[in-house]
Amino acid sequence: MIRDRIVRVAVPPAFMPVSLVDMKEHLRVTGSAEDALITSYTAAAVASLDVDGELGRAIVTQTIAEALQRPTRDTYLSVSPAQELVSVKYYDTDNIEQTADLSDFAIYKSDDWAFVRSDNWPATYDRPDAVTISYTAGFDPAPDDICHAIKMIVGHWYEHREDATEIKLSEVPRAVGHLIGNRRGGWYG
Repeated sequence: MIRDRIVRVAVPPAFMPVSLVDMKEHLRVTGSAEDALITSYTAAAVASLDVDGELGRAIVTQTIAEALQRPTRDTYLSVSPAQELVSVKYYDTDNIEQTADLSDFAIYKSDDWAFVRSDNWPATYDRPDAVTISYTAGFDPAPDDICHAIKMIVGHWYEHREDATEIKLSEVPRAVGHLIGNRRGGWYG
């Protein structure tokens, strides 16, 4: 994340990157008695990786609202992979929220970075959230390695439902950390 930003998920993903059916197949569960538990584990695993989590990127399409005080000509976005601009809102010099014309802005992006360029950023009131850039971000579809990492996390939680155990557990070599390591955005840890 970029410092001096207020970043939030404005519209969460419409679906999980791993379906309940796929998760149950991975867990070798055939009945429906634990569907709610498996669904909650899946949501928690996604949250542990997504946007503010260990991966630091949007796993599936969602809308991000990123507020800042003073945009520059090329204003970098915190969440990747960015897809498209949704809106640019700002507080004018009278501290009244306005919506800018999107034709004054262009998004430049790759899978690893994105920025919004404009030579016409509006004059704003002096406040930390003077400009809010809303954009969609996320993989489409979620990459297989990230989905497999989610399945591994849920599999571990499903098998080991307590925070502690008397059994000595060890990490599976080249497991979740390896799967998400190549796609991690920024530094985590």
